[in-house]
Amino acid sequence: MGEAVVIGPRSGGGAYWFAFATESSGYEPNPTLFPEVDGGGTPTYWDFLQLECLADETTDALAKQIEALIKAQPDWNAREYGAVIYMVGNEIKMGPLISGMTVAEARAAGLPAPETRLPPPADLGDGVILAVVHSHPDLGYDDDKDLENRYPSDRPDSGDYYAFERRTANDSRFVANAAFSQYILGPDGVLREFNLIDGRITAANDTDPASRSDLAKDRPCFP
Repeated sequence: MGEAVVIGPRSGGGAYWFAFATESSGYEPNPTLFPEVDGGGTPTYWDFLQLECLADETTDALAKQIEALIKAQPDWNAREYGAVIYMVGNEIKMGPLISGMTVAEARAAGLPAPETRLPPPADLGDGVILAVVHSHPDLGYDDDKDLENRYPSDRPDSGDYYAFERRTANDSRFVANAAFSQYILGPDGVLREFNLIDGRITAANDTDPASRSDLAKDRPCFP
C-alpha cells in the first residue's frame, strides 16, 4: 500500500471551527476562540455541531469529485493518484490531482510500496489541510493484498497512518488528528473514509467494514 506525503512550508493559522475541533473533542464551546455565528451572540454547542456538519458534507463531496478525477485517468488502477482537501478562510477546496508511482516503479526505487507526493496548494497560505484522498491501485499487487489495500497502509515506521499521525501532531499545515480524514480509493474502485481519531483501522481489526464507504456516517448533523 502506498503513502501520500504532503511536503512544503506553511506559516500557520486555520479556520475557526477547526480550531475548535483541535481544542476540544467534546464539543464544549470556548467563545474566546471563535467569531460570532448565526447573526451574533455567543456560539452554542449546536452552532459548532452544525458548522462541523456542513464542513464534513463539503469535504465528503470534494472527496467524491477527486475520486471521479482519479477514475478518469487511463492508468488509475495501476498508478497511485491523490489530492488534498484544505480550508482557506471559510472556503473548503481541493488541490490539483497529482500522479504517484506504480508498484513496478516503487520496487525499482527500492520502496516497499508506491508513493504519491502532494505539494501544498499554491494558495494554502494560512489555511489548513483537512483531508487527503489517494488511491491504492490493483495492478502490481498479488490478489491476497486486495482487502488490505482498501485501508490506509499501516507499517511501524512508514505508511499512511504513520505519516499523517506525525503530520497532524507536528505540522501546522494540518488540522489536528481529531478532525483529519484519509480517503482511500481501493483496488476494488470503492472510496472509503478513515478518521485518525478512530485509530489505525485496518482489514485485520475493522469491526464495521461495510460502513467505511458511507462517507456521511461521521457527520454530526441534527434536524
